[in-house]
Amino acid sequence: MGERKVLNKYYRPDFDPSSKLPRIRRSNNRQIQTKARMICSNCSAELVIKTDPQNSDYVVESGATRNFDPWRTAEVEEEEDKEKNAEELAMKNRKETANLAALD
Repeated sequence: MGERKVLNKYYRPDFDPSSKLPRIRRSNNRQIQTKARMICSNCSAELVIKTDPQNSDYVVESGATRNFDPWRTAEVEEEEDKEKNAEELAMKNRKETANLAALD
């Protein structure tokens, strides 16, 4: 089977790579915004998403909704931490009052 595997491609003598392959010129700054055009596999609707390299994120332009926001999870964790600290403080106060009542 190894003899059937082709490792090289044949290029005709009249092949001109400059006319066939487009050259992409980019600036030295790699922070370039690009648009990604996709199609839904279920309904064939077009989804357009734009990258946001400054924030290492993306922005939905049309055809989709965002179901996960990393900054929202951070806010939820902060709120949970505040609630947990308040509960711990309340439990500590209850124990102290119980100890004071037992000493009397």
